[in-house]
Amino acid sequence: MKQLRDDACGCAMGAVFTVVGLGLSSGYAVWQCRTNGMATSAAVLRVFLATFLAAGAGKVLGILRYRMGRNRPASPALSPNLDPHPTGE
Repeated sequence: MKQLRDDACGCAMGAVFTVVGLGLSSGYAVWQCRTNGMATSAAVLRVFLATFLAAGAGKVLGILRYRMGRNRPASPALSPNLDPHPTGE
């Protein structure tokens, strides 16, 4: 899991969430199609939407996890080590 720990951009966590989201939403869509007769086009649209949302959530959580683990502020402007008015010394 070293890749997830060093994932500054959230891509690895986004990929994991994409695979899990695709699997879960596909399974749910197949179940709904068989039991409730959901249209195939509706199932595909729901799978696409759920996978896209899962990927976005993984990306955001990956970035937040990296920043929290590195004790970095969310914005460079919030860093206590930055002097907005350097003296030039």
